[in-house]
Amino acid sequence: MFKFEGIPSGDSESFCWDVDIETFRNIKGKEPKKYDKSMVSEELYRIYPNDFHSSDKKCLIELKVTEL
Repeated sequence: MFKFEGIPSGDSESFCWDVDIETFRNIKGKEPKKYDKSMVSEELYRIYPNDFHSSDKKCLIELKVTEL
């Protein structure tokens, strides 16, 4: 089971999460490329639900609202 924290996001086409680089590496199994569509900012990287389809990892998504 894989648990992560991310910011619910969207790219005008689908639902996704913005996560830190360590979470991105754990889910995707690779380093993000600079300036590709996965890079949201220097601190956040985008992942999509379909990133889990090609993996044997299961994803537990806990949705909660936290005031920043």
